[in-house]
Amino acid sequence: MLWWAAGLLYVGVGLAHAALIRMEPEGQRWLLVLLAGVFATDTGAYAVGRPLGRRLLAPRLSPGKTWEGTAGGLVCGALAVLAAAAALDLPAAGGEAAGRAQLAQAALAIPAAALAGDLLASAIKRRLGRKDFSRLLPGHGGLLDRMDSLLLAAPTLYLLVAWSM
Repeated sequence: MLWWAAGLLYVGVGLAHAALIRMEPEGQRWLLVLLAGVFATDTGAYAVGRPLGRRLLAPRLSPGKTWEGTAGGLVCGALAVLAAAAALDLPAAGGEAAGRAQLAQAALAIPAAALAGDLLASAIKRRLGRKDFSRLLPGHGGLLDRMDSLLLAAPTLYLLVAWSM
């Protein structure tokens, strides 16, 4: 029962921070930057790790994740954050130099938090003895399996955006 409650808290806190981002100045744009960064991180990790991955990252938690995929995810996620911010003409807070620093921090923090969220979800699933959280999306796990990276990346970005405003 405690794991169930912790799971609800984990999902609730992550999604609540996405709503908090939305309420910040330029929140809609930041939310799109967050989604672009998280999706690109997941896709980059898979696209690089699948053909090139040799060294396992955390075999006990997630036997398919590799160091090479992690590097690919970090690079793709960072590039996506910067590209999305540029495409959305996102004015960062605090003037030009501070704004560039804020975007650089987001480009580093969002992919790192997304990868950590994915590993945390894998740890939870291993603890519960499950491969997937549900069978809602055959071949992809459940909805939570698709959102796991977002649940740590959203609070991370919220703290970055809220503290710099």
